[in-house]
Amino acid sequence: MAIVAVRRRFMAVLSPCVIPEGAGMSIIPSSTGGGKGASALAMRAATWNVHKCRGALGPSRPDRTTDLALSLGADVLALQEVDRRFGRRSRILCPAAFASAGMTVIPGLMGTNADSLGWHGNAVFLSGRVRALSCRVHALPGLEQRGMVLARLLHLPTGETFVCCAAHFGLLARFRRVQAAAAVAAMAAMRLDGDGLLFLGDTNEWRRDGPASSLAPLLSVGLRGPRVPTFPAFAPSLGLDRVMSDRPLGFVGHSPGIYARASDHLPLVVEVGNARGAG
Repeated sequence: MAIVAVRRRFMAVLSPCVIPEGAGMSIIPSSTGGGKGASALAMRAATWNVHKCRGALGPSRPDRTTDLALSLGADVLALQEVDRRFGRRSRILCPAAFASAGMTVIPGLMGTNADSLGWHGNAVFLSGRVRALSCRVHALPGLEQRGMVLARLLHLPTGETFVCCAAHFGLLARFRRVQAAAAVAAMAAMRLDGDGLLFLGDTNEWRRDGPASSLAPLLSVGLRGPRVPTFPAFAPSLGLDRVMSDRPLGFVGHSPGIYARASDHLPLVVEVGNARGAG
């Protein structure tokens, strides 16, 4: 009986991690490619922990990861674990391969040293429809070395501006909450009147949204987003990866198939509408 009770409690926690009703599991293809969103007035945002370009089995495949990341058709693409973990933390992904497809890494955030691509493994790429107006990086508090990338972005088709934060939170809940609070404070310091808010990343938070969640600081400023199972990729049950905004959102989807062979996480893709609700 005790085992049954534990199982019911565990499933009750997981129950919010469901695909939104009517949402497909396949990426909606972009109409023109190269980071063009499916809707002209929506900004497509995606996050993906690429697991150092290594799937559950086999060697690291940066070429496969690059192709799959580009296939998401994102205007704002946040990737985690793009660098090696130890030593010089040298880059695994090549920014030139993204640039050839019209996706450029946010200027000035090319890593913690000359060999790195991401800030503590976090990299943010933009399509030609989005321009970075300013950017900065911050270390995150906690026992582990973690960081976040912040940028004030201009979505050219609508003229909308967003303060974007991309991060990879830690494994311990008490530090995740502090890290979420640090993200909120950093976004507030960069935000100007009229700016939307956009958070992307691997939060490592498996519990439902609410006061007990370590993401409560993000929720407190109006950030919301679909909780979709993204981990483990081969049998997703935990919604660790999030795209959250204070603007209207539309879930685009993901496909467990080939993405599950490329990483231990699935990507998450969302379309962010403008302040008038278009898109």
